[in-house]
Amino acid sequence: MDKPELLDLIVDAIEKARKESPHSFLELVPSSENGLAAFPKARILSELSKLGSPEKVLEVVLPRRMNKHGVVDGNYDFDVKRGRVFWRRVHSDGFVPVVEETPIPDEDLKICVDLKAGFDDWLTAYRLKRQDDLASLSPLNLAKIYCTVLDIDEKLQVNPSTKVHIDKAFRAYTPLLLGLNFNASEYRQDALTYLQNKSAIKSFEFMSLRYGDDIIVSLDIPRFQRFKARVIQIYQATEKALLPPTPPVQPPNEERAVEPAKDSDILYEVKLTGSREVLLNGVQLSRMDFAGENEIVFGHLFKNPNRTVSVTELEKLLGNTGLKKDLHKIIENIGFRGDLKKAFFDISKTVVRFRNPLTRKDLEEIGIAYLKLPR
Repeated sequence: MDKPELLDLIVDAIEKARKESPHSFLELVPSSENGLAAFPKARILSELSKLGSPEKVLEVVLPRRMNKHGVVDGNYDFDVKRGRVFWRRVHSDGFVPVVEETPIPDEDLKICVDLKAGFDDWLTAYRLKRQDDLASLSPLNLAKIYCTVLDIDEKLQVNPSTKVHIDKAFRAYTPLLLGLNFNASEYRQDALTYLQNKSAIKSFEFMSLRYGDDIIVSLDIPRFQRFKARVIQIYQATEKALLPPTPPVQPPNEERAVEPAKDSDILYEVKLTGSREVLLNGVQLSRMDFAGENEIVFGHLFKNPNRTVSVTELEKLLGNTGLKKDLHKIIENIGFRGDLKKAFFDISKTVVRFRNPLTRKDLEEIGIAYLKLPR
């Protein structure tokens, strides 16, 4: 958090004095406890006078000095630039006005204020402006402020001056603003108003120039830099929470953890498509002719997996012609050769069994470690 400004200390002192006295007329006594003792009373009076105009939420009551006849003989006045408070008395020396100024020591000066009816409303608004609420801002408002801070900082990097010129349109960008149709000057003014309320900048002014719109921003550079660090921290955390997470990248040489294999895991499976394609784990082994011997025999075996089917049963499907080729030749024509044939089929002269799908346990019982799929 930034250290409190003079106005923060004055407001705190007023609130404390109000608790001790129910009246609207208060005396502020600078002390080390309220932090006002570190400032000349001329500066305190000057800061209080700003609240008298234009806010008009309080009135600075300056004592008057009376002469022996009970006539006002002078008033308190203060000179902030020279850091002094004095009695000022104006009188005439003939036709020429004469101003007499008598310096008043700080210890002899009382600071009194008279609070007006609008002070409580002003105080509530002031507290809201001064609180650190970056983390509670909407993503859009936070993006406006973030981009404006970056634009100001870009200018400061080139010319570290207490006055910088920035464009009305945003130069910095953010994923939270991309794709939005918005009025740049309106968004820019929102951001600058927020920065001014938080004392991150002193003031700003829109200028219309021949070569384009411009904004003059006045700032206290150290205070702005502290605010910049805070807004970047909050924005980056918000952006991380809102944007889709990036999927983790697996290092090329890092072995991925593999769950222990189970005996019931299916390793290989044959499928028959409507276009008579025989697929093994998605790889085509063959494509059979419509109503041919291969399709009739394999189609029946495919519908009856893991069941022993007799040659007689198959011949009945073929009608009077019977099997023209032996079962070994039919199986090989479909694409099952070598270990594929051994793994998926049990064949004898009278019966055949189509084993599908194949699990890890099936392969272990057959004595095959893995099957090589055709290219």
